[in-house]
Amino acid sequence: MYLKLILKIRNTALFQAIEKFAGIFLLLIFGMVSINGFSVNLQNNSGFFQLAYNGNGVDHMNINLVNIVSGGLLIGDEIGIFDGEICAGAAVILEKHINDNSIGIPASANDGTENNQNGYIPGHKIIMKLYRDNTVYKLYFQAVNNTNDVFEKWESMFALVDFSKSTGQSPLEFEAGIKIYPNPFTESARIEINLNQEQHLTVEIFNMSGQLIKTLYKGDAERQTTLIWDGKDSAGNKVVSGIYLCRSNQTMVKITFQAY
Repeated sequence: MYLKLILKIRNTALFQAIEKFAGIFLLLIFGMVSINGFSVNLQNNSGFFQLAYNGNGVDHMNINLVNIVSGGLLIGDEIGIFDGEICAGAAVILEKHINDNSIGIPASANDGTENNQNGYIPGHKIIMKLYRDNTVYKLYFQAVNNTNDVFEKWESMFALVDFSKSTGQSPLEFEAGIKIYPNPFTESARIEINLNQEQHLTVEIFNMSGQLIKTLYKGDAERQTTLIWDGKDSAGNKVVSGIYLCRSNQTMVKITFQAY
C-alpha cells in the first residue's frame, strides 16, 4: 500500500519538478551543471584563458558547440567565451568531448557587484577564441537550431564552428599593453601594464617550457599597474639566466634575465 502511494506521488508533475530542481541544486554545489543534456564544469581553474570572475559565476548562458570533430577542434584546444576582452567562460576539449562530438561551455553574466565588468552583459554578441600551440584564434562559428549569438541569461546557444575560417595570432605579438624595462635585466625589471578598463588581472612568469615560475599579481586591478620582478621564483630562489615569458591575462611578452 505504502509502495503504491510513493509511486503515485513520484509520478506527479509537482514531485518530478521538485526532484529535478534538487538534482540541479546538488550539481551546482559540486561545481557541475547539466543544461540541455550537456554536462559541463562551471570553473576553469587552470588554462590559458583567465576568467574575469571568481567561483562559479552567475546567471549563465550555455554555449553548446556541436559537430566539433568536423569543425576542426582537437583534444587540448581551449575555448574561451568573451565579451570584448572579458573572459566569461572557458573549457578545454577532452577526449570525451570528441567522442560526444559536442561540448557545453557556461558563460557567466556580469553580476554588478564590482566596479569593473566581470562577466557578460545581456545583449552583447558572443565572441569565441581558441588557444592552440601558443596561438590565439578568433574562432569562427554560426548559431544553429534557431538560437541567437547574443548573450541572454539562462538561455542556450547551439553553434557550428569552422576552425579553417578562424584567424590566429601569437600571444607574443600582443605587446602593446605591457612595457618591461630594463629588458634584458640583471637585478630587477619594472613591468608596466595598461588595461582598457579596470578588471581582474593575473600576471605570471613562465619559462620557455611553459612551467609557472612565479605569480606576480592576481586580483582586481586599475587601468595602470606597475610590478617588479627580481628574477626569483615562487620559493625565493634566483632563476637561471635565459628568456622567460611574462603573461598579463592573455598577453605575453618575452623577458630576458642575465645573472651576474
